[in-house]
Amino acid sequence: MRLDGKARGRTKEIIIVSFVIALLLLVSWQAFSGQIVAKTKALKTIAREEEAQRQVEKARKACQETCDKALEEDCRDSELVQFCITYIAADIDGNGRIGDYDETLLQGTGLCEDRIYCPQLAQCRCYGGLTMKQCMSLLCDFWKAQGMESVEKRSESLRNYLAPGVCDYRGNANHWYLIASEGKSDLACKT
Repeated sequence: MRLDGKARGRTKEIIIVSFVIALLLLVSWQAFSGQIVAKTKALKTIAREEEAQRQVEKARKACQETCDKALEEDCRDSELVQFCITYIAADIDGNGRIGDYDETLLQGTGLCEDRIYCPQLAQCRCYGGLTMKQCMSLLCDFWKAQGMESVEKRSESLRNYLAPGVCDYRGNANHWYLIASEGKSDLACKT
């Protein structure tokens, strides 16, 4: 069966229209799937940030309980030492990696996400409120009272228990470690 000229023209039109429709469907599908991927990424980031906030709140509560226990014991040093050295790790920025530098949690004071200490999360009323710098002094004095005479040994212990974290903090003057060490590269006991 042979097609006449009119029929052949319509067949070509149908093929061209079908091709254009298929092309439009393909372009629409790519745009739609791109939006789905972008929305899925955004939702995953939000979920990670919310999970980080839950972790921080859970840690804040546990830290407050540690402080409350110290308060019940008349601010006994052994309880406060535990408060000072306890830390958590949380993906604060929601990027799927723990260990980045962050200044949002402490409103301008920097920290590494893998080392967030109790004094940074909870207010402890012992000694008028324990900061990381006050914890340094408390730890140094506690270890000295426990018989660790060498300033070098106490300073080494201090650096082991109050580590800055894995992020690159040295270029960030707002990092708590540099603030507590008064700009020096490492923490040290004074006496």
